Amino acid sequence: LFYFQLRAIIRNRTGIEDWILEKANFRRRNSDEKFVFPYDLGPWKNFFQVFNFSCHPIGDGVSWPVVKNCDQYTITREQLQQKNEKRLKAKIYSIVKPASGYWFPFKHGFKV
Repeated sequence: LFYFQLRAIIRNRTGIEDWILEKANFRRRNSDEKFVFPYDLGPWKNFFQVFNFSCHPIGDGVSWPVVKNCDQYTITREQLQQKNEKRLKAKIYSIVKPASGYWFPFKHGFKV
């Protein structure tokens, strides 16, 4: 557990942000463009944002330092683009037979 917490601090990313970053890189896999995570200031700066000698939190809790060419809404825009792509790939299905919602609805066969 300590390892994962320390890794999150050094990378300055939560588990959810890891997932967003993974999807962002996957979206750009066939492109030369690379997604830059806006809050990764480098291991030492990331570490000292959490652990400092004043024992007071750094910042106001609303806005955070970001890397060059990024802003506070870089991840938000990326998430909106990911959601839009997901929406474009969605398929509409028609319900042809009612189902009870049981855990194993074998009534309609095993391939359903």
